[in-house]
Amino acid sequence: MFPNPTDTRTLIPFVDSLTILPKTIVADAGYGSEGNLDYLDQIDVEHLIKYNAFDKEQKRSYKSSDKNRKNWEYVAEENYFVHPDGTKYYFSHISRKKNTSGFVQIIHVYKPTNPEEAPQKSFNYNWHYEELKEQETSKLLSPEGSRIFAQRKIDVEPVFGQIKANLGFTRFHLRGKEKVKVDIELALMANNLRKYNLRKAS
Repeated sequence: MFPNPTDTRTLIPFVDSLTILPKTIVADAGYGSEGNLDYLDQIDVEHLIKYNAFDKEQKRSYKSSDKNRKNWEYVAEENYFVHPDGTKYYFSHISRKKNTSGFVQIIHVYKPTNPEEAPQKSFNYNWHYEELKEQETSKLLSPEGSRIFAQRKIDVEPVFGQIKANLGFTRFHLRGKEKVKVDIELALMANNLRKYNLRKAS
């Protein structure tokens, strides 16, 4: 149990608390930050985790959009991008952004020579995160990756629905980490007993 306000900041503390590392971690888009994917790579734990824009990027409209950087030409020798309309965006500088978990993102900023006429005055590109997302996309769209990720919806998601809909457990009744832990354990126990009784009756 973690008091962090977003899923993103719970993955690393959770993994650090494990005495035995899992072979593979499967999680939804709330956990697909650059820091989390980078951390799992560093400790050699395989992962299937959607990043925030994953579903949007699979849509046909996005794949053909000029917002998709894959539709831009990149000239490595001179380090500039070419917008589909022909506008060139040259590398300007690097910006470092430290998030609340302490992870530092290295952002490359690109700007056009004619900002007043350009479709956008500048854009940021995170080369490391883009590489991580490319690797994650390849795994998620593979037959085996798709099968494993789909199984997560069967194994994990129904439990939350059962607790909320069948037991009416939509919020914690106690305060404090230890008491909240007891609270959710009682709810999970009640859900297991309910399923056991239903199976026994059938």
